[in-house]
Amino acid sequence: ALQQRNGAQLQVLMLPGTAPEPIDDYAQRVFDTWKLGRRDLDNGLLIVVARDDRRVRIHTGSGLESVVDDATATRLIQEYMVPKFRRGDYAGGLDDATLVLSSLLNGGALPPPV
Repeated sequence: ALQQRNGAQLQVLMLPGTAPEPIDDYAQRVFDTWKLGRRDLDNGLLIVVARDDRRVRIHTGSGLESVVDDATATRLIQEYMVPKFRRGDYAGGLDDATLVLSSLLNGGALPPPV
């Protein structure tokens, strides 16, 4: 639905770990391999969860960095994902984060801090 509304692509990848690669490098490689976002807009977004490594990365294409910058991504991870992940509720954390991300990508505002 998000892609049909505004063309942005949001994908989630959950795996045990990214070793020996750091999660940032792994996310970039997957982002490039999957060719997320439209070529002319670079409007893809990838959430990588390395469950056993206890690492999460929200990787955005350059066309979305003004909407989801590093500070926003960090906040979403800390406020929406980490609390539920700690309880073993990975689906709930990803669901909450993707709802907020979808809202942001559709022109919505970032909710106040949790």
